Amino acid sequence: MSPVTEEEEVPDIELYDELAIKRTLDEQTCKIMKELGYEEELFWSNIKLVLMAGACVCGLIAQFTPQPFPDSKNVLKFCCFTYLAISIVLQCISVLIDKDYIMFGCYHLNADVSGTITTNRVKIKSEFPRFQEMYTLTFELYDSSNTQIESSKITKSVGTYFSEEGEFDKYALKSDLESALKALKKKKHLVC
Repeated sequence: MSPVTEEEEVPDIELYDELAIKRTLDEQTCKIMKELGYEEELFWSNIKLVLMAGACVCGLIAQFTPQPFPDSKNVLKFCCFTYLAISIVLQCISVLIDKDYIMFGCYHLNADVSGTITTNRVKIKSEFPRFQEMYTLTFELYDSSNTQIESSKITKSVGTYFSEEGEFDKYALKSDLESALKALKKKKHLVC
């Protein structure tokens, strides 16, 4: 077993695989944001996990009910309707809350005179249209009352982040992320 290094190497990808390109860029964006001091907010992810676990429990109860079929009809109906309701709630969370966001993050600012710690929230959205080479990251900055203050966009060719052999250039992406965050900083809303 080899020891885990601090910086895991990103495997080379096939440049004609659009999903692999987007997945790699999205994952690396989240990792770099964490390196820059942003904490990922996991509230909705945890809610979805609890709902998925509930759906699995419904499926297990329906499958392993000890009663024979005609007698277990009401249990099966309950499990099916509960599973359907949970699936609808999960779909609503995916469509209405998650949208195209790849990360919900927060950055804790210094405490003010009264000792209150202010927190800025950043939502990061990615776009990579099919059959296109342009990858767009949108940073939306929210204050503590969840009001959008500012936004910033980066649109670059994926060739900026990948070599011709499919090797990922983490430092180019990190540089672009830092410049987008500095653009928000210049607007005096964010302290990085």
